[in-house]
Amino acid sequence: MADGAEGDRSQGAGVFGWIRKLDDGVFAVEQAIVAVALIGITAMVFVDVIARRITAPDSKVGELIAKLAGIDDLETRDWIGANVAPWVTLVLGVVLAGFAFYSARRIARQRAVDRGEDVEAPPLGRELGFSLGFGFVVIAAAWGFGAVFEQLESWMLYAAIFAIGGLAYAAVVGIGRAGDGGERRRPSYWQARALVAVALGAGMAWLAHAYVPIGYTWSKKVSLMLLLWVGLLSASICVHEGKHIRLEALGKLVPDKAQRWLRGGGGVVAAGFCAVMTWLGFYYIFMPEPSDDEYMTEMLTLFGTRYVYGYGGAYQLGGLIEGTQVPDWIATLSVPVGFGIATFRFLGAGVSALLGGTYGAPAPEEGLEEARQFAEGHEAEAAGVEGAAEEVREERAALESEAEAEAEPGSDLGDEGEDDDGADHREKSR
Repeated sequence: MADGAEGDRSQGAGVFGWIRKLDDGVFAVEQAIVAVALIGITAMVFVDVIARRITAPDSKVGELIAKLAGIDDLETRDWIGANVAPWVTLVLGVVLAGFAFYSARRIARQRAVDRGEDVEAPPLGRELGFSLGFGFVVIAAAWGFGAVFEQLESWMLYAAIFAIGGLAYAAVVGIGRAGDGGERRRPSYWQARALVAVALGAGMAWLAHAYVPIGYTWSKKVSLMLLLWVGLLSASICVHEGKHIRLEALGKLVPDKAQRWLRGGGGVVAAGFCAVMTWLGFYYIFMPEPSDDEYMTEMLTLFGTRYVYGYGGAYQLGGLIEGTQVPDWIATLSVPVGFGIATFRFLGAGVSALLGGTYGAPAPEEGLEEARQFAEGHEAEAAGVEGAAEEVREERAALESEAEAEAEPGSDLGDEGEDDDGADHREKSR
């Protein structure tokens, strides 16, 4: 959780405290959904690309070798693609994977040195051996994955990836990250995040088993559906963190006393816009209509009026995402959900601003807060140096004053010195 959000929660201990806790819980769930959805998008696109290359009859590496060699004969090009290109690909894969391993270890050692740790670089030969060994392991794992890939059905692969992705996010959240003192720092509501990630991973695995068809041609369509959910939930997350797009020119023109009224009015107007978008998305999907026809599916009863699913709504039309059995209205459902949550958050930000709160306030721009703290640290250091210099000047002035007082004629020290000189002169006369 961002520092700003934690600070806001500390102010939510009054009447609106339970609302703030509920909002923070929804925020944690949104983050888990976005993380698992991004994992799913990445996995589906990656697997689709791998499937296309494995099943492709041509060899891109072979075509490149033939082009560089200036070979136009089709039979020779096919022979290069079948006999030369695999070995060239193997060597390049080992070298690239080994170079990545070597670079990662070198950067890690350099960072340790920058932290003041005493790190001794291993011999170059041993380091290159480890790197090449890592490259061979990676290529062997890739070959094994390709061999298994051709034997598995698509739903098995995706179900495994979705389940592992949810468990991986839950593990990262549960373990946390190491703090400055060595303690583990976990995000707020990490239990809810982990639980949602595991449940979402399991749910996506079940959907893969129930709805994923044979092959991988559908993956782009489903990825676009998940991307729509990620975008709209991320917009709602930005409202929670105060990082949404806003017009700040007017805020620099009005006096400070009017700032809270400007922020409050802006939040209410934005909430109104999001409410309209929420209704439009809801109406597009369900298109509720008042009807007493018992043969039409009832949606809800409101103030004594029976509403049914309209024939023109996406839910009633029953469209499917291309190549799958997934209803297409699930993608559109992200509109009322994302804008609906944003409506309440914008409204809360407006009310908070009018009451003098900081919920939904503009977050510090990336890097500016660190730069401000850095500048304040330098100013404090400069002030300390100036204070020490002033003390040195004061001590020097005091010493100079004492020296001048000792050197003045008629002082006790001068009289004493004169008496001693006279006594010495009389002693020599005798």
